[in-house]
Amino acid sequence: MIIINNIIELLTTKIPLGNWVENFINFLINNFGGPLNAFSSLIESIVGGVETVLAFPHPLVFIAIFAAIAWKLKGKRMALFVTLGLSLVLNIEMWDPLIITLASIITSVLIALIIGIPVGIIKAHNRVVDLITRPILDFMQTIPPSLN
Repeated sequence: MIIINNIIELLTTKIPLGNWVENFINFLINNFGGPLNAFSSLIESIVGGVETVLAFPHPLVFIAIFAAIAWKLKGKRMALFVTLGLSLVLNIEMWDPLIITLASIITSVLIALIIGIPVGIIKAHNRVVDLITRPILDFMQTIPPSLN
């Protein structure tokens, strides 16, 4: 009976994960707040710049540009789909959130390319860097390498 009670107690005991995460976040803020704020300001300024560029043309001009690109790449049906989809976004007054989201995506892709391409080149030529970064990248993947 003691064993069953111990098992029940073990299964019902809550792991203080929230406290651990909160302590870790506080540690990061207290020790790395300055550099993190500088990095955050840099990213915000890049996103703001991309947002300004995307918001500059009138939405109908923006729709026409993307429809023309779709027509050139995929044909009339895709151009019609792009036109209808973006017109719907404009009609339901979600154009500003679309621009903000698109600016965030473009910025994150650019940063990923700026970091990823040099790291990939270094990994290809340096076995030590490859050995150090491989576990980190394997952990970050959504699909384990064995399933690729």
